[in-house]
Amino acid sequence: MRRSALAVLVALLVCAQLACRRHEPAFAPASLFADGMVLQRDTRAPIWGRARPGQVVRASASWLEDEHATVTDVAGVWVLRLPTPAAGGPHTLSLRAERELVLRDVWSGDVWLCAGGADMEWRVAPGEHGGVTAGQGEFATEGAPRIAQFEVRNTLAARAQADVDGSWVRATPESVGQFSATAWFFALELQRELGVPIGIVNATAGGARAQSWIGEFHVRGNLANPAELQLVDALRQRGVESIDERCLATEPGLTPSSPTLLYNGMVVPLAPYAIRGVVWRQGESDLDRCHAYARYLRTLIECWRDLWCEPELPFLLVQLPPRTTFDVSASGILRNAQRLAARQPGVGLAVASDLGRDDGRAPRNEREIGRRLARQALVLAYGRSDVPASGPLLREARSDGDVVRLEFEHAQDLAAREGALRGFEVCGADGAFFVAQARCVGSQVLVSCPQVPSPQVVRYAFADPSAGNLTNASALPAASFVVELTPNR
Repeated sequence: MRRSALAVLVALLVCAQLACRRHEPAFAPASLFADGMVLQRDTRAPIWGRARPGQVVRASASWLEDEHATVTDVAGVWVLRLPTPAAGGPHTLSLRAERELVLRDVWSGDVWLCAGGADMEWRVAPGEHGGVTAGQGEFATEGAPRIAQFEVRNTLAARAQADVDGSWVRATPESVGQFSATAWFFALELQRELGVPIGIVNATAGGARAQSWIGEFHVRGNLANPAELQLVDALRQRGVESIDERCLATEPGLTPSSPTLLYNGMVVPLAPYAIRGVVWRQGESDLDRCHAYARYLRTLIECWRDLWCEPELPFLLVQLPPRTTFDVSASGILRNAQRLAARQPGVGLAVASDLGRDDGRAPRNEREIGRRLARQALVLAYGRSDVPASGPLLREARSDGDVVRLEFEHAQDLAAREGALRGFEVCGADGAFFVAQARCVGSQVLVSCPQVPSPQVVRYAFADPSAGNLTNASALPAASFVVELTPNR
């Protein structure tokens, strides 16, 4: 009941914020509704925009027998919910008020919001912010169902915005180089499995903290530094909405990572566009706040689910990969926060520890990241039970004398990938970690270390996630973790 009421409140607040910004009477849909768009199949998709107050807005579509109509409110906002067909296309969608707009090349399929930081922003094409290890054959798209991307222009805002800048681009061998590499290979794998058009809504901004992607209501109780939110509050009180380069340069302490700025500019305007789920890839920018990241990530998921009024909206995460530039301790703690987030219902985790170290410049194996995310999607969003989607995930850790007993989920055929099991460390009351011996026994891993007769903490693949080699029947790697032990009773 509390979540439902909160979702309604958030929706009402967003509508109120959007309504008060409708200064232009010209009839137009939101920018997401354009030629080449992908609509979420088999649902009642919200279609919205602006027009003169009190104006009748009508919609007809090639897949609908009847016309749908609504009347704009006093601020000129209109919303229609149109039944969408099974996967396919191309269709046309006509919207009429004082003029008629005909949207062409409209497809019905599955839409995924792919968002986050620099890792999600990384392009397919080689360059300063792109490059993948997959062969060029992976980019051929002729003869396959459609994949299209809507890239949201980077926008910072102190107040929730009514719309975003962006356009739909269909994937072709010529255009796919500018797609998010993670999103592209995820969509490509889904398309192969489902045979339906896939729409990617790409909202990314490299270098920003998670708190910038969280709304005001949710972030207030989850800030490490409340002064940062007070700075944004002061901008709102002065009537500042969009944050440009001049504002960033003249407002001491204001950065693209300040609370709520990306959420207001790049997330709020996307809702309630019908989506199948979210792929979130971010974390490096929060290494200096790694101890708070579990809270940030949990709050972000709750915030976006409330915004879409979808309490079970699937969320897919990527655990931070091995890097040459990361602080060892901070990156291990942040990976553990991502693992903890994956214990929530409807949240999946793709682990990248076995895909090689990344220096931030060399081509990456984004194809495998996309494949692992797609596996998680098939299980969480599509109910597939025949897809091995996860490596071992720690369920419980207990001390039994000088032995640590680790119980895992997804524990079928636990084994070491190569040679003896490695990557485990334990420490006692003095906090000094030692390399530990480990062996698989059923769904458990038993860990011990002669130098630590009374283990207090155990960690796996912590300092270097590529050093761990625990896997299962899926051949997917176990997620990195660190956990305090409870006594075995």
